[in-house]
Amino acid sequence: MSTDSELLWSPSRSTAESSNIASFMRWLSEARGLSFSTYPELWRWSTTGLTAFWSAVWEFYGLDTVSGYDAVLPDPSMPQATWFPGARLNFAQQCFARATDARPALISVAEEGVPAETSWEQLEREVAAVAASLRGMGVGPGDRVAGYLPNTSHAVVALLATAAVGAVWTVCSPDFGTPSVLARMRQAQPTVLVAADGYFYAGKEFDRRPQIAELADGLPTVRHLIAVDYLHTSSSTSSWSQRPEVVQHSWSALLANEAHLTFVDVPFDHPLWILWSSGTTGVPKGIVQGHGGI
Repeated sequence: MSTDSELLWSPSRSTAESSNIASFMRWLSEARGLSFSTYPELWRWSTTGLTAFWSAVWEFYGLDTVSGYDAVLPDPSMPQATWFPGARLNFAQQCFARATDARPALISVAEEGVPAETSWEQLEREVAAVAASLRGMGVGPGDRVAGYLPNTSHAVVALLATAAVGAVWTVCSPDFGTPSVLARMRQAQPTVLVAADGYFYAGKEFDRRPQIAELADGLPTVRHLIAVDYLHTSSSTSSWSQRPEVVQHSWSALLANEAHLTFVDVPFDHPLWILWSSGTTGVPKGIVQGHGGI
């Protein structure tokens, strides 16, 4: 246990000087003539000069080359406060704007502890394929795509593909019980469900195909089921849903599509994803966050 006066950790000088905050402070001095010698000084300015601070953040990250805007915050009163009206952008596009060959886009580590790298080129190719497939299913801005996935690269690809077409993403872990998943996803009313056949935990395989059938049955808005073969490489040959009107697609087949990655420009506050409260005090509450804010 530490005392209030004990310093637990402090960054080295080189670490501090190479941080994003330090780069931003240097940029403010050069571009705006604003000097802040300490982080608390910068923080105080960020809370008292909202328009100046957030317009500086917008320009510092190069968003001024992506879109203009009518105002930073026309009316700060809650709950109707709206940030950057007039701006149009896309979260997924901004992720790929910083693609580089110098490092992988993803490093995935499964339970056995073997890292698997995904290059930016591969990630773009997979996102393009899934995004084109979603468009082929009729998914567009404002539609919802739900994931029933473990923490794997499939979830990242599905999220970015959903964002690229302007749809709204939400996801639950497959170790959730079916009632808990339905309590969330029924509110989102997804038209597409991206589901993995199971997951690994403590050296064991947990097949979730029976639960996926229950989800498809309990989500009447779902029209397409994308089957991710995570445990069983041949499992997508059989139907995971008892509803004949649900069209099942194999994830591996979708990735075989050759497509060019394109993005839908959406307003700054266009919904990107729906997060969920714990549900301990009633039905889980949806928490909607937008492209621009994230």
